Amino acid sequence: MSDARHGPGVRPRAASIRPPGSMPMFLAKFLPAPLRMWLLIWLTLSPLAGLPVRAATQWPDQAPAWGPRIFLSGATVARAKGLALDAALSKRWHVADSGRDHVVFETPLDEPAAIGPLGLEPPDQTLLRIRTDFEQTVTGVQVSLQAVEIWYAGSYDEWSADVTRPYHRNLSNALASLQRQWQELDGSAAAGSAPWPPMPSGLKPSLHPSAHPGPDDAEAFDAPVGIWAYHAERHAAAQGCRVDDRGAVLLSGDADSELHRVHCARGALMVRCNRLECTIAR
Repeated sequence: MSDARHGPGVRPRAASIRPPGSMPMFLAKFLPAPLRMWLLIWLTLSPLAGLPVRAATQWPDQAPAWGPRIFLSGATVARAKGLALDAALSKRWHVADSGRDHVVFETPLDEPAAIGPLGLEPPDQTLLRIRTDFEQTVTGVQVSLQAVEIWYAGSYDEWSADVTRPYHRNLSNALASLQRQWQELDGSAAAGSAPWPPMPSGLKPSLHPSAHPGPDDAEAFDAPVGIWAYHAERHAAAQGCRVDDRGAVLLSGDADSELHRVHCARGALMVRCNRLECTIAR
């Protein structure tokens, strides 16, 4: 796919990381020869030598205001987090990190979503990490998502980029499914009755269930989302499709390819995607 690796804007390169206990060479050369020899032996035999140096994933202090989020009326952080864990683990995501009010899931990607830094070849697989934050309020819990792609995780070449924008629809669909599950569990919360917390001026919640969802609304909430859904939508748009809120729905797929139905303002297109390209399915 020609635009498969195009992510948001300019991405920062990973900072250079020096192994613990190392010393800049321009300082070491000023030491007497015996001291330099002693230093070399110490660095070689030190317990710090050989320790893998891993650049920790850098997450913003707050999820961006435009990022995907929902509000679970009447929920607690513990219940919301438990529901999110059940949903992610059932889809074979792994837990990379967990705290009182957040959890980070990860899964491998066979094709990068980000362009990557200059001079660094893309690895065979990258890691997609999704951070889920839970904010307790008086009336419920706000759940927000951020996405980061990591290249060469755990190595000196580790590099990461924010991919929340290209995965925005996938993340929103996942949150909509989570909200629907919560409403089914919490009998006191009717569909659409959950109050939304105040949002910044000019912004609206990304997905708000209607008071009386019809068949199309149910499909939007329950529709599975494939790894290449974003690229299927981009390909359909290039064919003249005005992609509507339902976006790309995964009909079938395996490790090699996926078949999507992309909903347009008028009708729908069948798009098949693999790690190389997307084509209109006949």
